[in-house]
Amino acid sequence: MGHYPLNHVFVSTDGPLGRLPQIDYGTIFPDEIGKSRPILQLKLNPDKPKQFFNVFISASNGSYVQTIYFKKTGDKWLWASRLFKHGKKRPIREWATPGFPTELNTEWELY
Repeated sequence: MGHYPLNHVFVSTDGPLGRLPQIDYGTIFPDEIGKSRPILQLKLNPDKPKQFFNVFISASNGSYVQTIYFKKTGDKWLWASRLFKHGKKRPIREWATPGFPTELNTEWELY
């Protein structure tokens, strides 16, 4: 967490089942860890083994998009995520569950 509040935080999301309800978080202060806040509930289409979500984040420090890629492998879902600052081509952060297939990097580009 930083030392300064983040103002005007607004989140919208779309995914395989369409748009999700938008969330207006207002101002988030650095000492609010543990405070109850609304969360995104991503729902997967059980009939599709590959699914993408785009989470659009707008705040006083800029706009961002987080792409989350879900891949069903066997009987479990694995995911990877990339966070981009608006207008940039390279992600500023990447995450993945252990075992997420690295050969799927080319599929990100096709999305």
